[in-house]
Amino acid sequence: ADALASFERLGVEAARILPADDAQLLQIARYRTDAICELGRLQECIAEYRQILDATLKTRSPKHPEVLNTRRMLAAALIVTGQRKQAIVLLESLLRDAEEALGPVSRLTLGIAHDLAVALNYEGQQERALRIFERVLPEQSALLGPSHTDTLVTKSGLASVYSKLGRKDEALRISKEIMDAQIARFGGSATVSLIAMHNTARDLQEVGRWQDAADTERAALAAARQSSLPDDHYLRSVMTYSYARSVGHLGRYSEAETLFEQAEKQLESLPNIDPRYLVMAADFRNEILELAKKSGAGSLRR
Repeated sequence: ADALASFERLGVEAARILPADDAQLLQIARYRTDAICELGRLQECIAEYRQILDATLKTRSPKHPEVLNTRRMLAAALIVTGQRKQAIVLLESLLRDAEEALGPVSRLTLGIAHDLAVALNYEGQQERALRIFERVLPEQSALLGPSHTDTLVTKSGLASVYSKLGRKDEALRISKEIMDAQIARFGGSATVSLIAMHNTARDLQEVGRWQDAADTERAALAAARQSSLPDDHYLRSVMTYSYARSVGHLGRYSEAETLFEQAEKQLESLPNIDPRYLVMAADFRNEILELAKKSGAGSLRR
């Protein structure tokens, strides 16, 4: 919020002294829109990126790095808001342009390829996503280093695909590597570390290690309370209902129900929340309810 306010003030001041088509104004607008996206105002974010893209194309070619990056940011916002088929079409075209303009192994080209694999993975095209991730990962590692953020983000995507393809142990191994690397580099309360801890807890759930999953997610929630993560950030809710699932599998049904209620209330209050989070929370709650019934508890409240 502070960053957004700063960029808005800077934009107003710059507009007084710079021509309307000045590149610096567009750069300030990009930074402002990035801040809007970080705040979860995703529909507004998409509209802003479209405006910036139209303005940039008046003075830049579609293959100019600034245009390529703006197109990538627009596609990322489309993915988060569930408009993934549209994002895939955009990213496929964008990847061809980036490979032609920058080459197949530039940082931006590899990042676009990663984003395409993410969208494909969401859309159930795991085999195609796997081929892209397995091509991009060694190239990023060689170009940027094995501990670079881009490399670790691609490893996380690879772990997600492995999990969906039933390669659960491989997914868990990669998630743990990412978690250790992020915590070592940024500390446990950084957003990237919180995401890595949550992903590791998720993969522990996938192999039935419910106590380890609960311990990892609880540690992530504790770290989040000490972090700069906004109170209304979706990740807090996602971690809460994931923790509720693990707690439920450990037979602590009443505690799980309290956590589910807390997470669902948080999710429903968030603007422009991806509907899949609401669906997943409901699915997890129903899963634990069935466990409670089979155990003789009858309901989550005992």
